[in-house]
Amino acid sequence: GQWSALNEATFAVEEDLSALRLTELHYHPLPEIVGNDTLDGDLFEFLEMKNLGAADINLTGAAWIKGVKFDFPPGAVVRPGGFYLLCSSAGHFKMRYGFDADGQYTGKLSNGGERIVMVDALGDTVFNVRFNDKAPWPIKPDSTGQSLVSTLARPQGDPGDPAYWTASASIHGSPAADDAASPVQQERAALPGTFSLQQNYPNPFNPTTMIRFTVPHDAKVDIAIYNTLGQRVETLIAEKRAAGDHVVSWDGTDYAGGLYFCRMKSNDFQQTIKLLLIK
Repeated sequence: GQWSALNEATFAVEEDLSALRLTELHYHPLPEIVGNDTLDGDLFEFLEMKNLGAADINLTGAAWIKGVKFDFPPGAVVRPGGFYLLCSSAGHFKMRYGFDADGQYTGKLSNGGERIVMVDALGDTVFNVRFNDKAPWPIKPDSTGQSLVSTLARPQGDPGDPAYWTASASIHGSPAADDAASPVQQERAALPGTFSLQQNYPNPFNPTTMIRFTVPHDAKVDIAIYNTLGQRVETLIAEKRAAGDHVVSWDGTDYAGGLYFCRMKSNDFQQTIKLLLIK
């Protein structure tokens, strides 16, 4: 004969977000001149995520909770190989890029760097990144209108690591697309058959560069930097590595500009590449 009190409940289904990557941050865009008006560059900020997996990723209930704020709505899905874009101003984003972002966050990305955090529907951390505008982070995105983009189109590792990032190939970045500055990391149907040391990227560089190498089976790997006198100036890796593709970075901040050599040795394998540090 008496109604109970009103009740409300929210149910969250655990979603596998392991294939989701943060692939672009445009935290210090250039202003836009429209007639006699200059529009603040902060209006054109955006961040980009990419699904590297083979299945849809459902972001319903996930949220950006620090740095910028955004609650992913019901039905927010990232298709395989697709992107999810969030911006600071939907209208201004479309003005510059000609298409709509997937959502608009509140707050803004600090031009001086800050911590940004995303959690899933259960409150577990997905991304916790403290980006910066000073070396060893790429510094061009803080002044030239370029964005931070992942060094690889299929990035692995920690987006809080400066080596994960590079400057976009063009001003205004490359929302909803792999950037020209991000070499495509190819999928391998089988384990690699040989050792290899690939040319560093970028090259020339200042102050950091990425060096990719391949190991065909579990093996001890030694990768080091040498000067033109043949002196070892820094050891990057001297440990056992599992079979597969790997990436290591070198920060030349404390070294004089000029030509250097990177040498990889493992068992009977040895290969050397040239690196040009510009100061």
